[in-house]
Amino acid sequence: MRYLLLFLLLFLTRATFSQNNFNIGGCYGFGLTVPSSNTIITTSFGKLPMKGSLQQHLGAIAQYIINTKFGIEVGIIPSSQTYVEKLNDTFLRNINLYTPIKLVYRIHSNRNPLIHYNFLAGASLHWTNTFYGTHNSGGNGEEVYVGMDPGYTIMVPCIDAEVRIGKQLIRGGRLEFGLGYQISIKGRYQAAIRSQTSSSISSTINQLTLTMYCFVFK
Repeated sequence: MRYLLLFLLLFLTRATFSQNNFNIGGCYGFGLTVPSSNTIITTSFGKLPMKGSLQQHLGAIAQYIINTKFGIEVGIIPSSQTYVEKLNDTFLRNINLYTPIKLVYRIHSNRNPLIHYNFLAGASLHWTNTFYGTHNSGGNGEEVYVGMDPGYTIMVPCIDAEVRIGKQLIRGGRLEFGLGYQISIKGRYQAAIRSQTSSSISSTINQLTLTMYCFVFK
């Protein structure tokens, strides 16, 4: 997978010198886990359903449009998300590196040549590093974190789909707003908590995302 990403990036870099269809930029957005309680910690005392907070992601994107309609897009997007147990005693913190490869199909608006719509589909790898711990309430309602033991690091392949609306800026560059969906290919995945041999985590990537993209080259 790493060699494929390197090949694509080299191909896109070479294309910038012969075409004006290469785009680089950044993205920022949020993700919502569906359902929010899709992660479970299994311990010797039983199963603890975890509820996920709003995920945040910020990263870099490279896109090459082969002609006016078709293209390919790659990215490196770190993200973070916190899961808490119902009694608010146990928490997980996911630090995730998301590497998508998507095919792009673009349609230009007939009414406004500066407006376009992108339909994207592809695959991605999520390099997930999860920290496990407990916390309790201190004075004045302040949270005091206890533990924060390393949980697991795992690679999760996913399928991605996204719909975007974009606008070409008059002074150069482009803005796009996208609604996406990600789901892990193998469904649920499991991993043991390193510091607790009798405990394990069962989860899945299944989320909606809302992302803003800003490209500096058109």
